[in-house]
Amino acid sequence: MRNLDIPAGSAVLEAACGTGTVTRHPYTRIDDITSLTVTDLAQPMVEQVQQIVGDHPGIEYRQADANDLPFPDSAFDYVICQFSLMLFPDKARGMREASRVSRPGGVFVFNMWDRLECNGFSMAVQGGCKHFSGRSSAFSRTAIYLS
Repeated sequence: MRNLDIPAGSAVLEAACGTGTVTRHPYTRIDDITSLTVTDLAQPMVEQVQQIVGDHPGIEYRQADANDLPFPDSAFDYVICQFSLMLFPDKARGMREASRVSRPGGVFVFNMWDRLECNGFSMAVQGGCKHFSGRSSAFSRTAIYLS
């Protein structure tokens, strides 16, 4: 997510921001005329992120359910969701909502955890770690699905 090149003037939605780990990175790559809307289902999470990131021109903090976003169709150029999609009660609905609020040609960036056998890269890392330490680290047993 850190390397996402977001052009000036883009409208960005971060759905399910959690503790704000990602929120700080898009903001540092966006100039003041770009809008960033930061949401989470839990109002305390939104408040925590606002406290961490602070108030800045172009940032709006809102409580919102990613499965029922309170935004009009085609409102955002980018929708970002890190490690939350797998927690949505209805993942397909959450993805449809991200698509609905994305402008034509918009970008939906998400990642999520999955089983190790579903991730060839993590499997390769796990296999390679045993050659260095005799056993694989906890990190190498963690599978990540990137899209």
